[in-house]
Amino acid sequence: MELNKKNIEDIYALSALQEGILFHHLKDKDARVYFSQLILDLSGDINVPIFRNAWQFVVNSNEILRTVFRWDKINTPVQILLKEVILNLKYIDLSSSSSIESTIEKILIDDKEKGFDLTKIPFHIILLKCSTLVYKCIISNHLILYDGWSNGILLNEFLTAYNELVKGRTVLPVNKIKFKEYIKYDLAIRKINKYHEFWSNYLKDVEQTGFLLKNTDEEFNDYRSYSVYLSSQKSKELRRISQNYKTTIANLFYCIWGILLMKYTNANDVVFGTTISVRDVKLGKIDEIVGLLINTIPLRFKFQDSETIHEFIKRADNEIKKRQPYQHLPLQFILDNIHDKNKRHILDSIFIVENYPVSKKLRKSNENITINAFSIEEASNYKLAVSVLLNDLFKENDKIQIKFYYNAAQIDPYYINNISNHFLAILDCFIKDEYSVLSDINLFSENDYLVNKLNDTKVDYPKDDTSLNLFKQQVK
Repeated sequence: MELNKKNIEDIYALSALQEGILFHHLKDKDARVYFSQLILDLSGDINVPIFRNAWQFVVNSNEILRTVFRWDKINTPVQILLKEVILNLKYIDLSSSSSIESTIEKILIDDKEKGFDLTKIPFHIILLKCSTLVYKCIISNHLILYDGWSNGILLNEFLTAYNELVKGRTVLPVNKIKFKEYIKYDLAIRKINKYHEFWSNYLKDVEQTGFLLKNTDEEFNDYRSYSVYLSSQKSKELRRISQNYKTTIANLFYCIWGILLMKYTNANDVVFGTTISVRDVKLGKIDEIVGLLINTIPLRFKFQDSETIHEFIKRADNEIKKRQPYQHLPLQFILDNIHDKNKRHILDSIFIVENYPVSKKLRKSNENITINAFSIEEASNYKLAVSVLLNDLFKENDKIQIKFYYNAAQIDPYYINNISNHFLAILDCFIKDEYSVLSDINLFSENDYLVNKLNDTKVDYPKDDTSLNLFKQQVK
C-alpha cells in the first residue's frame, strides 16, 4: 500500500508486545493467527448511513484505527499514524435469503481466511441485515491493534455517536492522550535494572510446565475454541469467595489453573502466563485509549505439602501482589533473564481474565440499537489460551464464560474437554470446601464419579504417575 506523505500524521516505534505479534504474524503464514472477530447480535431500525457515520467518528477519534505498519527494508519496524482513513464497512442484506445461518457462517469463515495485510488498516466491519429489525455486526481486527478492554471503549463511543447523529446533533470530538505516550513508557521501562533483577530471581531454576498432548506428525494449524459457562449460582459463589479473601476473581482463577497444572504434571513448581492490563501507568486518562495495553507475564506457583485451598489462596494472593511493581516489563525481556536459553520457552499456556467496560446505562437507554448478545473469536500462537469473561454484559445474567482457545493440530480436542472438566472440578472444590488439602483434590466431577460407579471398573494405577501420563495411556 503506497502512502500519501501528506496524509501521514506521525511515525513511531512499536510496543514490545506489538513487535512480538508482528514477528509471529510474519513467521506464521496462517491468516487466522492474531485475527479477532467480535460478533454482535443487534436489533432496531438501523439507519445504515448513520451507522456508517457513527463508526467513522470512532475511527477519527482513535489513532490505532488509523494505523498501518512497515518493517521491510528498515532496521526497526514502525507504525504509521494516518491523518484520515475511510472506514472499511460492508453492508449486506440477507433478509431475503433462504439460508441465512449458513451464509453468515461462510461470511465469518471467509473473513478469517482472508486475514489482514498489516501494510493496510487491519480493521473492518461487516453489517448484515438478517430480517426486519434484526442485524448482525462483525467487527474484525488484527490483535496488534488493541486489547479486549478497548472493545468496550469502541462500543461505548459508537453507541453515543449513533444516538447523537440520529437526533440530528453534532458529535463532540473525544480528546485522548496519544498512544505514542505509552510507546515512550514501554521503551523506557526496558532499561530499568530493578525490573530485570526481580524477574531473574523470580524465574531462577524454573522448568517448563509442559503438559500438552502433541500430534507431532501434524504440521498445519487448526485453531478452535471450546466454551463452558458457570451457572449464576457458581459465579456468585466465586464472587463471595473473592470478597471474603479480599482478592480478585482473576487471582482465584489463576489458583485453580495452577492446581490443575500441578495435578497434571505431578510437580510442586509450575509456571504459566497471565495476560494482564497495564492501564495502571500514570499517563493521564489511559483507560480511554484504544490500543494494545496488555502484557503477558509468568506466574509461578510453588506448592507446599499439606497446604489447604484456604492457605493457598492467601499465599498466592501475596505472591501475585509481589509481581505487580514489575509487571510492565515486556515478556520477551522478562524471558531474557532466564540464564539457560533452552528454558526461555516456558509458557505452554496463558490465562486471560477479561471484562469489557460497556456502559449498562448507555445500553438500557439506547432506543435506537439494542445489543442482545455477542461472541468473540481469536487465535494466537500459544498452544493453549484460557480466557475468562467475567460476565455477559449484553444479557441480564451474571454467568461467567470460560473459553479454551487451542490449536487442534497440536492438542487433541478430547483432551481439551478433559481439561475443562477437571478445571471445573477444582473450581467446585473451592466453592464446597475451602479447607480441603490440595493433594486430596479429586479431578473428577460428581458426574464423572457417578459414571465410574455405574461402570464399576476398578483399575490399580501407579501412584507416582502424573494425570497427564495416565491420560496418554487411555487415548493410545
